[in-house]
Amino acid sequence: MSAERAIPGLVWVPDAPCRDDPDLFTSRGSASRAKAKAVCRTCPYQQLCLRAALAMGDQHAVMGGTDPDDRRRMRAAAVSRRQDRRTA
Repeated sequence: MSAERAIPGLVWVPDAPCRDDPDLFTSRGSASRAKAKAVCRTCPYQQLCLRAALAMGDQHAVMGGTDPDDRRRMRAAAVSRRQDRRTA
């Protein structure tokens, strides 16, 4: 599977390190996810990819150095912060 198919609409993907092994980023095993996150840490597009993953609500792939569980926690923390500001 090409990186463009694995993560559609992300124009920087042809230049990103994930292009070499896109299947790694959709693997479910913890060792594979750790390896994918390590690749993300070397990527100049990591923050851009993370913002895209959060915006798209991706639930399957390692993107931007995070897996779906990481992003769920990030979204929950953001909601909590917004609620705290409203009640303060």
